[in-house]
Amino acid sequence: MHLTVINASPRLKTSNTRQLLEHFLKGFSNINNNTYDLHYYNEIDTDRSAQDLFDKSNAILLAFPLYSYGLPPSASRFVYRLSSLDDGKKRGIGFFCQYGFNEACHARALERQLELMCSELGTEYLGMLIRGGCEGLKYRPESANKSIYKKFESMGMRFGENGHFIKDEMDRFAAPEFSKGNIFTSIFSRFFILIGNTFFWKVLLKKNRALKKHWNRPLLD
Repeated sequence: MHLTVINASPRLKTSNTRQLLEHFLKGFSNINNNTYDLHYYNEIDTDRSAQDLFDKSNAILLAFPLYSYGLPPSASRFVYRLSSLDDGKKRGIGFFCQYGFNEACHARALERQLELMCSELGTEYLGMLIRGGCEGLKYRPESANKSIYKKFESMGMRFGENGHFIKDEMDRFAAPEFSKGNIFTSIFSRFFILIGNTFFWKVLLKKNRALKKHWNRPLLD
C-alpha cells in the first residue's frame, strides 16, 4: 500500500501533528510493502498538484490540528481542491486529527462532515483518527510522551494492516468521549484556559506577528 500523507498544520515542521505523524508512520511502515510520501500543505498549490498526489497513491491521509471545531484554513484549502479531481482517479481518504482538549466530542461534528464530503465526492472514506490532549508535546519531557507515541505507532500499524481505520479501535483510541467533573473542575478549567491564553497562545501569536489578526476569518471574509 502506498500512502500519501498531507500535513496541513499551520505550524508545518514544528507542529504537534508532525511529531505524532512520525510515530504513526513508523508503525505504518513496519507492515510489509507499505510505503508513503509526506507533503506539507504549502507544497500543494494547484489543482494539478492535488491530482498528481491521487494518481500515484492507493490512499490519502490528511493530518491537521482541530481549529475552532473545524479544519484549519490550510486543510480547508486542500479539501476544496478535492472537488476538482478526475472521478476516475480518486482514492480513499483518511483523516488524522489532534488537538489540546482531552475529549473526543470536540471533533465529532467535523468527523461527520468529512465522511459526508467523501460520500459526495464519490471516494472511499477511510475513517478519522481523533486524539485530544496533544498540545505542547515539545515542552514535555520525552519520557512523558512515550505512551502517546506508542499508541500512535500502534494505530499506524493497524491502518497499514487494514488499509483503513476500524471504528471500535478509533473510539477506544479517542477516549474519553466526555469529561466528568464538578463545579471545581469547571473553575479549574476556566482558570487553566485563562493562563494558557495569556502566557502561551498570545505569546505565540505575537511571536508570529499574528496577534492583531487572531479574529480574522480568511475563508469567509
